[in-house]
Amino acid sequence: MAMDCGYLRFFLFFAGLWTATAIPEGCSNPPLAVTYMGSLSVNCGSPIILEMTSEQPVVQWATADKNAFYTLVMGDPDAPSHSNPTLAWYRHWLVGNVMGSDLIEGSVSGGDQLTSYVGPSPPSGSGYHRYFFYLFRQSGKIAFKSEPSSRAHFDPDKFASEYNLGEPIAANFFIAERSDYNLY
Repeated sequence: MAMDCGYLRFFLFFAGLWTATAIPEGCSNPPLAVTYMGSLSVNCGSPIILEMTSEQPVVQWATADKNAFYTLVMGDPDAPSHSNPTLAWYRHWLVGNVMGSDLIEGSVSGGDQLTSYVGPSPPSGSGYHRYFFYLFRQSGKIAFKSEPSSRAHFDPDKFASEYNLGEPIAANFFIAERSDYNLY
């Protein structure tokens, strides 16, 4: 069942967690399937316990064109905090040239890992952070340049423009915050 995330965008806007950018923030319909720990699904802004995001998630796009290439971007626009995002966008993961046939199966491992996955790690006391996943369909295979070693100040709009990626075809996001409680 497809979920309309309009009500969530309305809430986040009035809660001060929604900002306007050229790349839309939120979920596609249907949302990009992102799963942590085998069964924990990212669901259009749902909160996720931070410790459950340390391992690379499974990303699946069931309607991908099996012969096309795709780019996956994951980032945090709230670094180091939503009220002071001086490091935004923080790039957590960037994979290019992912085959559609792999995405259908829930794998991005055959793509070019431009930035390896690093799980969310917001500073203590910085409040909730939003973590966005965007999937772009490429017009063909791309010879990507190396991304800067610093993950901070990544500009997803500029990146999409530089490689003629257009708008994301699928998106999803979750929110998380550092807890001072030890779960284990």
